Amino acid sequence: MIDLTPILSLVVDQLKYLAYFCWAAYSVFVVIGLVGYRYKAKSGNTKCHNIEFVIPTVASKTVINSLLECIEQTSNRFPDIPLSILVDQNTKLLDELWLPLTSSSTEMNHSRSGLLFAMLLSSPIPLPCISKRISPIKVVVVPNHYRQDLIGKGRAMSYFIETRIEKDKWYSFIDDDNIILDSSMLYEIPYYEKMGYVACNPIIVPREGKSKIAYIMDYIRRFDDVTIFRFFTGICKKPVLGLHGEVLTVKGSILKEIGYHRRH
Repeated sequence: MIDLTPILSLVVDQLKYLAYFCWAAYSVFVVIGLVGYRYKAKSGNTKCHNIEFVIPTVASKTVINSLLECIEQTSNRFPDIPLSILVDQNTKLLDELWLPLTSSSTEMNHSRSGLLFAMLLSSPIPLPCISKRISPIKVVVVPNHYRQDLIGKGRAMSYFIETRIEKDKWYSFIDDDNIILDSSMLYEIPYYEKMGYVACNPIIVPREGKSKIAYIMDYIRRFDDVTIFRFFTGICKKPVLGLHGEVLTVKGSILKEIGYHRRH
């Protein structure tokens, strides 16, 4: 009978070094997180009005409810900030939702407004705040012939950058599913813009949906935002871990400069 005791002892002896490494790495991130949590973003006295919110979306039946809720919440919190809905021309619901506007409400929605207007009409969710908007809601449709070398939201954002971006304006890209924006970001942007900053990531606040478990799990992103991400982007002034695409807020001149020059 083979005695496996020496082999097991060797395995256990090696595993302890792995455990030491994991504990050390965890401890480093705990320290970084605690330091980052102490950082608080500075706010100015003036509110940023030179900004536009952009919602890239597939506008399919699976996301239509969350998209409408996102439009409602954004409109309710920021009625004076322009909002663009960015969709692809081959979106399945585009033809179904297209309704020409014949009333004075065309001032609110502009050229491709029929899509949004039909969505609002067919929505099971009441959207009374839409009618109270001061700034327009625009629907920007990405044509099928545009850059087939790009895919997904990257392609849609590339089209928006090439055709709609103003260099001196800020743009905040919102996902269509699960965030709530904090108005404090509008007071932080002017303060940091004077210091030469050209991009930021506002804190993510999950939106409660049908799944309580998904809602709770989503809070890990907010936890990361107020700890690790704050340490690198706030204290170190460098996004070492990168910037998350959710609520990515960038000045137009930088979006123009970066562009999309390869497949994404």
